[in-house]
Amino acid sequence: MICIPESHVSDGVVYYDILIQIGNVSWNVSRRYNEFSQLNTALIKEQGINKYLLPPKRFVGNANPEFVDQRRCQLELYLNTVFKLLVKTMPSELASFLEFEEHDIMFIIRKIPQKVSLCKQGTCPELRVLDIHALSTRLMLPCPPAEMSGYQHDFCSILESCGRLKALRVDGSEIANMGGHLPSMDFNPFKALRHLILHNVPPDFIANADALRNTLCGLSWLNSGIKSVEDALLCDSVHKNQYGQKTWSLKKVDLSNNDLKDINDAVTMIPNLTVLELSGNKIQLNWDWIIASQN
Repeated sequence: MICIPESHVSDGVVYYDILIQIGNVSWNVSRRYNEFSQLNTALIKEQGINKYLLPPKRFVGNANPEFVDQRRCQLELYLNTVFKLLVKTMPSELASFLEFEEHDIMFIIRKIPQKVSLCKQGTCPELRVLDIHALSTRLMLPCPPAEMSGYQHDFCSILESCGRLKALRVDGSEIANMGGHLPSMDFNPFKALRHLILHNVPPDFIANADALRNTLCGLSWLNSGIKSVEDALLCDSVHKNQYGQKTWSLKKVDLSNNDLKDINDAVTMIPNLTVLELSGNKIQLNWDWIIASQN
């Protein structure tokens, strides 16, 4: 779905706010008319589209509210027409204009090996929440959609590269700029992870953490609004009291800068724990629990 629900003015320039939704991921892009014109010129040259699809430029009164609203509707029609014409080949000009390369799963997946391979030796590879979500979504598809046939990639080799990773950092900072449905993550492709850093990643975003429970030695889950230990350790469970059924092999856990207020029996899910870092929380010591746990 592509629509332009509204526009806004910045520094005297009118920007049209485009909403794109593909599957369960949606995002917003703001473009001025000149950018539409540049896109149209490129598509005429490279794709041979009708040059009259784009509404003509107006030199006088182009900031008039009635005109802006009329143009908003015309540009929405233009984008949908162009998208339907070119969706099977998805030229780079249109993909960049709509920021598909940052949000659409097929484009995202193709960049993952590059992100991993460019990581300097001894440093931790970093992926976004959307990168993990793209992998998770692609795993549920039998094959790439037909309209993406021009962008074939070896998904098996991508899974293999993810499966060899020993350490990974996942950043969720871009989540604040997303609209609509928020992405979920399945960590099954990362079968060899020993150390995982999650930053700005709410627990609700993790749909499956089973692959991590037996491999992770270190987990740092920071600035993510975690309210309890079970929120983290049972992030993929509906019932938050399955302490005996969901044990972890972790030795070091860092839950700094979250919203933790106490520590309870949920830590029994980490029988090998040697280090628990809780700085930046509002922990209130429960002495009854501490005394009982020592007996």
